[in-house]
Amino acid sequence: CLNRFCNDEWITTGLTTSGRDDRQDAVAAVGMFANTLPIRVACRSGLLLNKFIARVAGLMREVIERDEADLNDLQRLAGATMADPLFDTLIAFENIPGSTSENLAIRFEDIQTEERTNLAAALVVVPGTQWKVAVQSRNDRLAPHLAAQICDDYVVMLRLLCEATSTTTVGALLDR
Repeated sequence: CLNRFCNDEWITTGLTTSGRDDRQDAVAAVGMFANTLPIRVACRSGLLLNKFIARVAGLMREVIERDEADLNDLQRLAGATMADPLFDTLIAFENIPGSTSENLAIRFEDIQTEERTNLAAALVVVPGTQWKVAVQSRNDRLAPHLAAQICDDYVVMLRLLCEATSTTTVGALLDR
């Protein structure tokens, strides 16, 4: 749904990875290991949705496999600057790998966070019994009503994905 706001077939956004692999010592380590890497996708309207989803899933796997890459190095190699960044949107799924209330040795209660972004928009998804979706943005980079519209469009897009068939195209989904 970002291409509606960008008027561009190609979307480049940041994908936040946990920075941890599935090794037990990495899961048990304390600290912030998150990394954000670029993912670039073409939203071609004639492409079948199932092919598009498979392509995005493949790209996400590639990014996750390389989650130890240094974003600063990538930005330098790409010639990105503050005025012309590698990406100015972000997608983050907040979770703790392998976490269920039964297997956590430490219990957390009444957790409160305050998050800020220097990007135009950051879509944050928190999975759980009831998923939470929010768009964080800077008012000087993205008008608040547009940030709210991106969040609303994301939720609508998820509903439409559930209703899609094997013949649904990306364009048909975006035109709704």
